[in-house]
Amino acid sequence: MPVSRTVFGDDEVSYIAPMDWSPDGTWIAVSLRRPDFTAQIGLIAVSNGALRVLKSVDWRGPTRMFFSPDSRDVAFDLPVSENSSERDVFVLAVDESREVPAVSHPSNDLVMGWTPDGRHLLFASDRSSAMGLWAQGFVERTPQGAPNLVKPDIGNVSPLGITRSGALYLRVRASPSDIEVESIDLTTGKQTAPPVRPIQRFTGSNMQPTWSPDGTSLGYVSVRGEEFVVAIRSTETGNVRELHPRPRVGNLAGLTWAPDGGSFAVLGADLKGRYGVFRIDARSGDVVPIMFPNDDLSGEGFFWSPDGGRMYYHSRRCAIYERDLTSGNERILVSGKTRANDTVVVPDGCMGHISLSPDGQWIASYRSEASGQSAVVVLIPVDGGEPRDLLRVNQPEWVNGTSRPWTPDGRGILVQKMTKPDGATSELWLVPIDGAAPRKLDFDANRVMPYAGGRIKLHPDGHQLVFVSGNKLSMEVWALENFLPAAPARR
Repeated sequence: MPVSRTVFGDDEVSYIAPMDWSPDGTWIAVSLRRPDFTAQIGLIAVSNGALRVLKSVDWRGPTRMFFSPDSRDVAFDLPVSENSSERDVFVLAVDESREVPAVSHPSNDLVMGWTPDGRHLLFASDRSSAMGLWAQGFVERTPQGAPNLVKPDIGNVSPLGITRSGALYLRVRASPSDIEVESIDLTTGKQTAPPVRPIQRFTGSNMQPTWSPDGTSLGYVSVRGEEFVVAIRSTETGNVRELHPRPRVGNLAGLTWAPDGGSFAVLGADLKGRYGVFRIDARSGDVVPIMFPNDDLSGEGFFWSPDGGRMYYHSRRCAIYERDLTSGNERILVSGKTRANDTVVVPDGCMGHISLSPDGQWIASYRSEASGQSAVVVLIPVDGGEPRDLLRVNQPEWVNGTSRPWTPDGRGILVQKMTKPDGATSELWLVPIDGAAPRKLDFDANRVMPYAGGRIKLHPDGHQLVFVSGNKLSMEVWALENFLPAAPARR
């Protein structure tokens, strides 16, 4: 029976990802990161675990690395600059004797692997708008000629390797998702225009949409490998401007505009691995920390008071906070879970994700009652007082905990209601806060991604909904066959 063994371990390496195994079986190509966030490309000897660092690279590192069929070279992609999400592809000799740029183009180019004969290096590129599969010819370990498009529109895929017979295995998101906008009349509850997907680049990687306070822009997060880009799309021209947050902030969640439209608040991790709330300048991308809280914050969103002086947020322990952004003082509006004899006690009425009314006077939240049979949408007065029940649903119906936007006039809340126990069927309801009867809207809520990144946001004009469409993030493995360029005929 085979026995596993540790090949490599080093306290000075905080992260390591094996990328490829050399065809001759002697090396494992790795991407690694040091505790000081220095990123490197290296080789680990299979025989004794010795690490040989080939080069230090941009902190984002390569998306993938692949050995050439003769094990003499390794191909990888890297960002073209510190402030760009676009990548080029390079080929580095294993003996470090030479490095050549294999693919250089003003587009996003990602290495996909070598053909079995070594005559072509495959890469994915969005140079023709949609992400396609391309082949760059190689002669005597040197790129020759212009690349050829092998297969257009392959989507957001990750390469797993190429077999000796030439089949390219890919990891593919089984349920494509992206940002959609749908027009609706809240008075009649009817759809006024078919849904559209306004974002045409990096499809499948865009999430957390949020309207600017004046409604002229749509902000969203685009995930590019390990980099999280904040993008701003003009609703008038369709032009997209990208922010590459500096200093780097990773794992962005809860993207929310400030009332003046000049910045965003977001939950993320800084270069020291500290999770906190950060402010990202909407013009420069400059990042400054707002706070590093002791509590474990949820990533649903952070809400400014209308004057921008205070912020409201929710923790995973169910507490709801108000923070004065000038003094840093905090006030607890709703207490969270407590501990008794090392056991977490969940009180009846533990509050879920929140949203702040346009006038800043109410927080909408929900609680799942201790019996587990009911969920209640509640209104919490910011200035103090008892929460007020607004809508109660009983099993098998339930309330989606992440989507609860207010109407611009502050008179109603949009609530996504699950109508089956498995959550597979849902509806969108307009719930007036004056006690009037809720009304079901003509909106296919089943299209909304069932997690916080798929949240529904209502445009300031009250006529457009933005959300992330798609089902659960399941993955599939596909094999692409019979696609390789024909080998030249021998004489």
